[in-house]
Amino acid sequence: MADSIELDFRNLKQYSVFSGQIVAVEATNPIGDALYVNQIFAKAYAPSASAPRLESKINIFVAAGPFTALSNTLYQPLWDLMEKIASDEPHVLILVGPFLEYTHPEVQNNLIRDTHQEFFEKILTRIMESTKKNTQVVLVASNRDAHHEPIFPTPEYAVFNKKLLQNYRNLKLMPDPCILDVAGLKIGVTSVDVIKHIGKEEISNVTGDRLGRLADHVLAQTCFYPVYPPFEDLNVDTDLWEKHAFFDQQPHVLILPSDMRCYCKVINECVTLNPERMHKHAYARLSVKPALGDKWNSSNISCEIVKV
Repeated sequence: MADSIELDFRNLKQYSVFSGQIVAVEATNPIGDALYVNQIFAKAYAPSASAPRLESKINIFVAAGPFTALSNTLYQPLWDLMEKIASDEPHVLILVGPFLEYTHPEVQNNLIRDTHQEFFEKILTRIMESTKKNTQVVLVASNRDAHHEPIFPTPEYAVFNKKLLQNYRNLKLMPDPCILDVAGLKIGVTSVDVIKHIGKEEISNVTGDRLGRLADHVLAQTCFYPVYPPFEDLNVDTDLWEKHAFFDQQPHVLILPSDMRCYCKVINECVTLNPERMHKHAYARLSVKPALGDKWNSSNISCEIVKV
């Protein structure tokens, strides 16, 4: 096991650290058993992605699973949202799993008649049938889906119904985490509740905006999941994590779905949001204006969390 030494923060007025965080410290070691920290350096943001090449305003809707109440598998909140999608016709709809949460009572009690994969594909078919062709539908996988790989990073969903893929060219299946590129607008997405996981590990002496601070840790570590050791119900493949969980450019938008309170905040010029959970009838709407010349900033994006 690698040698470790205790960090003593008593000389610091403010700090916020968590397990797995990479930091640099300026400290003294007067008696050999602890580092007395005078300064901590924890922010090493990635360079921002280039300005998007949008020619006109685009509208993006974002919703995160679970998509149905714990008491049933009727998916009413999702179908209510799809009615809204059909009428508003956003350019992009991002749906972040899980679609069939493995802890759902009907999954646990084996009450679903179809196989989990068939059940998922029926939901997907209905989503695509109720979407106009000019809305790009992006599904981001979740390790919490009963029909999918219980590992993080998580590969994109498999669809065995080839007709479904052939009929709907406006469907994109993405892994978790991923960075979407919409005409140069970079949107980072993960389905893992990293905000909650960091929050449970954080040791801090800071007042103010806690949700913003937790989201800032993700950007400052340039990693979709910087917590180590990982949360007990998250199976992290460390090789895949090293390969896929980091970003070398800061996205324009960062989507971090969480059980914690919904928010939409600008952090280091990145629009960061938690759309909350669709089973609570909540989703996010983004409206993105083109840059004037090459002058891009976060105010080009407006964001609201709304109820359906």
